[in-house]
Amino acid sequence: MPRGRVLVVDDQPTVAEFLRDALTHFGFEVEMALTRSDALALTAPGLGERAETWVLQSSPMWHLEAKGLPSSQDEQGLRYQPLPGESLHVAVTHDQVCPGPPAGRSTMTGPVETTDPAPNVR
Repeated sequence: MPRGRVLVVDDQPTVAEFLRDALTHFGFEVEMALTRSDALALTAPGLGERAETWVLQSSPMWHLEAKGLPSSQDEQGLRYQPLPGESLHVAVTHDQVCPGPPAGRSTMTGPVETTDPAPNVR
């Protein structure tokens, strides 16, 4: 029996494949999404089968937009406890970054200090 199910989202195929292989090696069942806009749909099993708890975690560079169920936040991530037959739809997007200087050009500003080349002279 797998230790759990993990969704790997990365638009770099080599990174996604590495994560898939590593997680599979450690006993997890892995779902892959190779584009940022891929959506995940989870549906709880029917009445009497089993109760499930879903926990969504993402790194700071990813944004999860979930619709369909209320959630609670804990140290593990967003926690969902669906009733039988309820569904959750999750869209995964990459946060936009602020534009920086062109590649190869960096600018650093800060306070300027001058030193006196002759010590003990006023």
